[in-house]
Amino acid sequence: MVSKIKSSRLKDRIALITGAGSGIGRAMAIEFAKEGAKIIIADIDSVKAEETVKAIKQIGQQALGLKTDISNQKDVISMVEKSYEYFERIDISQYFSLLLKAITSLGKHSILQEVSSSIKFAIL
Repeated sequence: MVSKIKSSRLKDRIALITGAGSGIGRAMAIEFAKEGAKIIIADIDSVKAEETVKAIKQIGQQALGLKTDISNQKDVISMVEKSYEYFERIDISQYFSLLLKAITSLGKHSILQEVSSSIKFAIL
């Protein structure tokens, strides 16, 4: 059993975590959820991504699982679009440059400006 939310340092922040189906990515997603963040789980393995979604929901937090191969630009663009459809923003990302490239290729400059101003924390 995964423990419940332990603080509100990241309350209502939206965190995009790639590789969150297992290993360090999964641990990072769960810890961010425990700190109050809503999580976008992107992983090449949709089954593993859904397992992480379930673990985060047990904490009492919202999560979205997306099958994404981050080496495939179309997948990354789809990930960004679906993330914005579901949560309307992204506040935290491991790979900010990956997001910027995808958004720029979409030609959606309003989203680019929104992402640039809303990202509070990026792990490059």
